[in-house]
Amino acid sequence: MLIRKGSRKSLGSSIVETAAGLLFLVPVAVFLTDTIALVLGQTSVDTLAKQAARAAAETPDRGDGKAQDNANKAAQNVATSYPNSSLAANPSVTCTYTNNGTTSQVVVVARATFNVPFPVLFLPGSTTLQSSAALPIVAVLPNASAS
Repeated sequence: MLIRKGSRKSLGSSIVETAAGLLFLVPVAVFLTDTIALVLGQTSVDTLAKQAARAAAETPDRGDGKAQDNANKAAQNVATSYPNSSLAANPSVTCTYTNNGTTSQVVVVARATFNVPFPVLFLPGSTTLQSSAALPIVAVLPNASAS
């Protein structure tokens, strides 16, 4: 003969406690998942900005007055080759090349649309993430064909 340690009331109360615990744990898990996805999306946009700024800064200034266009094309090439993901989609970059005679730098602003994995009723399902990166141009190499 089996002897039960608990009664039917304790079995029913454990089911209620489990359901109450799940009502608390599920929103916490959703919040943590959204937060982790947001951090990964922002990291992706930061990486895009840095890579585009590096490509734009490495573009040589040929002295033909098209340094801004050349830097912008290099940054756009990085953005178009950047893989779309479910978190950060539609990446775009804006590049600004400045040269005031003594110093030159490239500033790139990267943007991407971030899609929340588990949208909540009172929060938007997507938002725009933005990051910027600035790199100095430390050397202007002479044109190899001019020599």
